[in-house]
Amino acid sequence: MHIKKIFVTGWNWFIGRHLIKHLLKKKYSVVSFDNSYRWDSKILLDTIKNLNISNFKSIEWDISDKWLVDGLIKTCDIVVHLAWISQVITSISNPSLTFEYNVNWLSNIIDACVRNNKKIIFASSREVYWNAEYFPVDINHRLKPENIYWESKVLWEKMIKSTSDNSNLDYTILRLSNVYWQGDKWRVVPILIEKSINNEPITIYWDYKILDLVHISDVINAFMACIEKQESSKQVFNIWSGKKITLHELVKLILEIVWSKSNVINSSWRLWEVDYFLADITETERIINWKPKKQILKLKNIVKSYF
Repeated sequence: MHIKKIFVTGWNWFIGRHLIKHLLKKKYSVVSFDNSYRWDSKILLDTIKNLNISNFKSIEWDISDKWLVDGLIKTCDIVVHLAWISQVITSISNPSLTFEYNVNWLSNIIDACVRNNKKIIFASSREVYWNAEYFPVDINHRLKPENIYWESKVLWEKMIKSTSDNSNLDYTILRLSNVYWQGDKWRVVPILIEKSINNEPITIYWDYKILDLVHISDVINAFMACIEKQESSKQVFNIWSGKKITLHELVKLILEIVWSKSNVINSSWRLWEVDYFLADITETERIINWKPKKQILKLKNIVKSYF
């Protein structure tokens, strides 16, 4: 089989690191681009250690350099765009930075994909739905962003779809939910596990918040299904577990597994957070033959990996 070369933006981000690791294991050739906005490159190297990295090239540069981006994409078969500002608080406090990173970067990627006739696989988010009007949420649910962070995600999708309508651009959009696994220290599951292990106080914001959590391995399998899908798609998929858990249940589960003495502090809900979410993944399962294998309620082995 022809070894495809994959262009991945965001090599130092949580999903990017694990996707690159999986691609290298599968003998793909990878070119990746990042400006190390959040992470140190040592984290990526730790993730892919013991692998043959002769097929991997990483470039630390600004994605706003459209000519460099164009030249790199020209040499690749598929583009996976993962680079963005992913913290809501940062986006709200610095909207101009959000626009620069989340919108201008994508514009350069899209333009290069059109010029070079390359398919783009784009990581969007459940936040495009905000607090849903019905459950489970399917991809036809109306989009109703409530702040600049979510607005930028909806704008991303519109940019891709609009460009595709007027050009040869092929795309797949994956709407992701709360992706969890150790190593992404700003996310809810790693925070709860580490605080529980250390018997530190845990502050939760509205404990009956409904979450639909998806394991990083299932997310990577979804990306791989789309990379290996040959025909044109121009489709949007929900990538979630399709199983709900309340924040209260999640905290209780982790505390019991760890035998933690952490004190739980209940605080009021935060304006920028989605309070309840459960996804319909029927179309995803049917079209790309993907099904999540890891369930959050079977968390024991995941917690053990932290010891």
